[in-house]
Amino acid sequence: MDWWQIEQPQIIRVRCAAHVINLVCQEGVKELQDTTTVVREYAKTLGHDKAFSHFQKIQKKQRPKREAIRVPLDVTTRWNSTYMMLNVALTFRSSLDEFSRTYRNMDEYQMNDFQWDEVEMFVSLLKPLYEATLELSRKKNPLCRRSFQ
Repeated sequence: MDWWQIEQPQIIRVRCAAHVINLVCQEGVKELQDTTTVVREYAKTLGHDKAFSHFQKIQKKQRPKREAIRVPLDVTTRWNSTYMMLNVALTFRSSLDEFSRTYRNMDEYQMNDFQWDEVEMFVSLLKPLYEATLELSRKKNPLCRRSFQ
């Protein structure tokens, strides 16, 4: 190990960029905890067939030519799953708003404009980091291999 330090003094330890992005995003997700908790409740509730059937009817009414989809439930230790959950929720904002007004016991989870604005801002901030993580984590022709060739 000593020979390496002597012959290559300019080489420094470089942390995995995807890991650094993960740490930064995890901190950001904590800041939006109240709003993500509400979206998480949507995702949990829509995991039940009866609730999803109601949501499908709303989606079909609002977007007749598109297939109804569920809001994916995130894994709290994976910020990118929170990004995907929020991104899908944002796509179906009007359907989720109607769902929270019309489905039993969901009115307490109805999001206001400020919360939706938070989601929109957060998704726009996380999108480039999400794309960078995908690029850095590729199995075929990873970015680091291309960078050092």
